[in-house]
Amino acid sequence: MYNKVKKILHYIFLTLFAVFIPYSTDAQTSTEPIKLPIPFISQIPDGKWVLPYSMACEEASIVMVDEYYAGKYRSIEKNKAKELMQPYFEYQNTRYGTNRDSNAIRTANIIQAMARNFDSRVVENPTIEDILAELEAGRPVISFHHGYSLDNKNINFINSPSSFHVIVLVGYDAQRKIFFTHEPAMLKGDYYEYSFDIIMNSLKDFNHETNKTEGPPRVLFTSDKTHQNVSNVVQNTNTTTKYNFQSLLEQITEGTQEPTQSKLVIWWKTLRLGLEKLFA
Repeated sequence: MYNKVKKILHYIFLTLFAVFIPYSTDAQTSTEPIKLPIPFISQIPDGKWVLPYSMACEEASIVMVDEYYAGKYRSIEKNKAKELMQPYFEYQNTRYGTNRDSNAIRTANIIQAMARNFDSRVVENPTIEDILAELEAGRPVISFHHGYSLDNKNINFINSPSSFHVIVLVGYDAQRKIFFTHEPAMLKGDYYEYSFDIIMNSLKDFNHETNKTEGPPRVLFTSDKTHQNVSNVVQNTNTTTKYNFQSLLEQITEGTQEPTQSKLVIWWKTLRLGLEKLFA
């Protein structure tokens, strides 16, 4: 029951987040900074660049997003971080023979197989507007980069074609033109700031055939696993409108609700459905 309560509270948070942040139907972004309350872990919990952690930016990123979708927003201490990453090391070593350099497609497959609380989809050549819309809707984005091109002086990336790194985009400030990120290669990388230009220009996926970071720009858009495989279509008829939880959230975040229904009405219906799930 405790876990179920936490899950429902997470849904309510996402709904409140979507309802009360500024938005418009013409895809303009919020003028206020947005920071999602995502727990941070470093890929090197002990601060030592040793295997398997030196290659664990993907695992750390997955764990952070999975904990967020589980409704856990507090920082994760280092021993717990190791415990949460370990199953991903084991899965990849068995499935691929290594946990080194998983590109977007492989990472999405790992998420599908192992993550408990969220799913992802690969988006190729995303626009900055696409990414900002996901963050504004409360959905973190996992991004894939040529590591050296991130120009982070705190990380000793080698300037080579194989330099590869994965981070989590957790918010943005449109006025300053920066992304807030959870940078797993730093011990204190929570809400680390990268400019829009650096993030977008360094987007490049890993090519497993050449072992070089020369693939197209790719990111993973994320979503709550609980509501996958549930119809997201609101079916309108002359006599009734059928709703489900996910479609209501989408109406709120995408501005597609009927003109006669205010955002607060949609929010109330979503909250009611969440409470019904809790006490079902």
